[in-house]
Amino acid sequence: MALGERLRQGRQAAGLSLEEAAEKLRTNPPRLEKWERGEGEPTIDELRAAVRLYRVRRSFCWKRRKPPFTPRR
Repeated sequence: MALGERLRQGRQAAGLSLEEAAEKLRTNPPRLEKWERGEGEPTIDELRAAVRLYRVRRSFCWKRRKPPFTPRR
């Protein structure tokens, strides 16, 4: 599974719209959408912010298996 797909799944699992996530990540919706489509990549700081916002484990971005969507506590 590609990084963009994981980012989209993480956002959806967090119950955030594209616009809500973009606002909280301090980016714009078209840019976030490009990440999710695999047409661009977030910086490492943006990726860290997405992991915190979506409340998923950091490893969900890099593992090849299905990402764990268990909320962090």
